[in-house]
Amino acid sequence: MTDRKEAVEAWSREDLVDTAKRIALITGCVITGVFFLYYLRFSHWPELPRTLRTLIFGLESDKQFSDAQEAWSQFGEFVGGTLGPVLSGLAFIALLFTLLLQREAMLAAKRDSANTLKTLSEQTWLSLEAARLQALTAALTVTSEELRQVQETRLPNSTEKAEDLTKRKEQLAGEIIEINSRLALQAKAKASP
Repeated sequence: MTDRKEAVEAWSREDLVDTAKRIALITGCVITGVFFLYYLRFSHWPELPRTLRTLIFGLESDKQFSDAQEAWSQFGEFVGGTLGPVLSGLAFIALLFTLLLQREAMLAAKRDSANTLKTLSEQTWLSLEAARLQALTAALTVTSEELRQVQETRLPNSTEKAEDLTKRKEQLAGEIIEINSRLALQAKAKASP
């Protein structure tokens, strides 16, 4: 089963186009040759030597052959019988080509979908990191303001509160630096293919 699948996948668009061109060329040559021979047979070319005419068409005289009504009907049946399968074959090749194009379109859509999903995932992550960074920056601003007020007022227990606020401020600054580092690494990774 896998060999068959690999054989089907091995055909590319170029292979199919080349095959269709070859079939069309062979068919065109055969039909042109047959029409030419029938034209020679039904026409009265004086230039065609009698021996060549006899070799190609047999011993019948031109009059016997061209007078026969059934010869024309046989020619029509031949043309219909030749063109029908040729056109069916070309329709089959067109169907294969359409299937190949649909397969390529489906694979491209699948790749695009995967790329879109990856991009959305990255954007979601960036949005969350940006929101977290914004919240931490706001908390740092509030903590800095509280620390400034505590240091200006000099109330009892203000030293302990100032130490707690300083620790909190350092913790927030550390988290902000960590997020900025992750964002920088992400930007670097995205910049290099």
